[in-house]
Amino acid sequence: MIQPLQIRAARSILGWTQSELAKRARTTQSTIASIELEKQRPHQSTIDQIFKTFQNAGIEFMAGGARKREDFITILDGTDAYVRLLQDVYYVLKPLKGEVLFNSSDERLSSEEVNYQLRRLRQVGIRMRSIIAATNSYIVGPLEEYRVIPEKYVGSNVNVIYGNKVAYILEEPDTFRVLILTSSYTAADMRRS
Repeated sequence: MIQPLQIRAARSILGWTQSELAKRARTTQSTIASIELEKQRPHQSTIDQIFKTFQNAGIEFMAGGARKREDFITILDGTDAYVRLLQDVYYVLKPLKGEVLFNSSDERLSSEEVNYQLRRLRQVGIRMRSIIAATNSYIVGPLEEYRVIPEKYVGSNVNVIYGNKVAYILEEPDTFRVLILTSSYTAADMRRS
């Protein structure tokens, strides 16, 4: 189980406030403060969520501390994995007013929660570009965000490139999984292709 000292260290490495960690871990700032000050023994589910939040941000825990990993893979599983990916895009790119690239996207398949996350990205000034099949005329964003290519060149799985990360969305009959590779080199290479 991660310790209060490790939580403080991980926040410091990432430059996160208690409020930022609370928002990302889906808890409250007062809960984070209480845990860090050792005023309460948190539920295991809360600790697990904090641990996963740090792990998704590239933090690795060791005895008495924490450190940032540079190249790593994060796996998001479950029906809400794509929503969690879009939340990561938001947190990574919001301070930078950066750009996210979607390859082989199809907004006809997007849930209302996914569309909400996409609107939220636009609202904070994150630029989006999407490569879609020529046969797909369903778009929800401004027309200039889209590039159309022949359907035979559109892959069956979506790739999302943002910051120093590349995400691969894998849909199989019984599994929905997102693999996020954190690698500046791979992200730069994917942007060029």
